[in-house]
Amino acid sequence: MSPDSSPPAEPPDDGDSPLSADAAQVVSHLVALRGGAPFLSSLDSRALYLWLSDGVPVTMILRALEDAAERRQKRRVKAPLSLQAAKASLKLLRAAPPAPPPPPEAWATYLATLAAQPDPLYAEAARRLSALHGEGDALARQAIEVCRALWVDAWEQAEPTPYRAQAILELGEHLTGLDEPERERVIEEVARAVHRRAWPLLSAGKIWDSLYG
Repeated sequence: MSPDSSPPAEPPDDGDSPLSADAAQVVSHLVALRGGAPFLSSLDSRALYLWLSDGVPVTMILRALEDAAERRQKRRVKAPLSLQAAKASLKLLRAAPPAPPPPPEAWATYLATLAAQPDPLYAEAARRLSALHGEGDALARQAIEVCRALWVDAWEQAEPTPYRAQAILELGEHLTGLDEPERERVIEEVARAVHRRAWPLLSAGKIWDSLYG
């Protein structure tokens, strides 16, 4: 390939191409998980472009992101969550042999499980997800977007004090030495994770398992 034919460092930002729509969903999920501004580093932009150009499903990237976020919480990583952090999980997902398709009733079972929960957010999720159409990756993408919107709305409407307090408690000495902006960024990411723990059934991983086994 000549230098002039090398791919650009990031997806085109014309708002209409499939890559732009895919990239926007990944960025939305990343921001929902970590907080902060909706932008990618040059390394993340290039990684995302290459993944999408290579046909990696958006749903697989979203699941890898959530796996990375959970792993970081256990390790108390201070650096911001990025797509680079998801590379290891994504590599494992891509290398795994295709799972046999789940039985046709698996999605219905997932919806019934949501509807059976006493939490009103789960009930609303079940209502919205039941109205979706499609199958496979198309359905998974819609479902993840619906669930993400629900827990982002719940976060924005929540009183943040108890989640911040729990985040500070969990972070402990890991906050030592951080300047104020960095300290706030780390606290927000962990507080968001604390908040999401109330709704584990709305994760990309749970949707993935329900549709792909």
